[in-house]
Amino acid sequence: KSTTTIPFTDVGTDRWSYDAVSFVYAKGLFNGMSATSFAPESTMTRGMFVTVLGRFAGLPASLSSGIGLVTATGVNIRTGPITDSAVAGIISNKNTVVQVTSVSGDWYGIKYAEVTGFIRRDLIKIYNGNYTDLAANMYYSPYAEWACLTGIANGVAVNTFSADSDITRENMCMLLYNYALIYGKTLTKTTEKSSFTDDSLISSNAKTAVYELQQAGIINGMG
Repeated sequence: KSTTTIPFTDVGTDRWSYDAVSFVYAKGLFNGMSATSFAPESTMTRGMFVTVLGRFAGLPASLSSGIGLVTATGVNIRTGPITDSAVAGIISNKNTVVQVTSVSGDWYGIKYAEVTGFIRRDLIKIYNGNYTDLAANMYYSPYAEWACLTGIANGVAVNTFSADSDITRENMCMLLYNYALIYGKTLTKTTEKSSFTDDSLISSNAKTAVYELQQAGIINGMG
């Protein structure tokens, strides 16, 4: 439980969400809408949500649009775009995010933490720029690219991510559930399944996510 004192005047200690707000603020997952306002009644957009989830996953705050996702374990970062060049560093974990800086034949120039070098094309997946509404200068763009590269999120259409659209409760569930699957997080059942009276309104492709999170105690119904 977080003991951090929050600076937001619109989230009092008697509010049901106070502990949660304190926790996410202390962890650097959420910022306020201003220095003193959290805006607890405001909706979240898809761009906001993938940003928070990306911060939780440990993505560097320094990322900008144009990222890559390492697709194997123990990947060497080479000093030059050839296999015989020296090793500048090693990326141990699959699904690690790197900043892509250049392309050289079958190699991508990358930066990972303080290490710069090259990774072979078959060991990294690059965002292909197909979402035409993801502007490169927006704060959420690298996080949206990460979510799409991992399979955590999809666009709302072939060429549209719709980052500024409000995110629905079932879509939040889907993203959290996909994150748990891809990053190997166990959703331990802590309660029995409770069918919601508006179950018929939950999209068929979201039902597994909704009820897995409900049984894990991560979400509740509205009543």
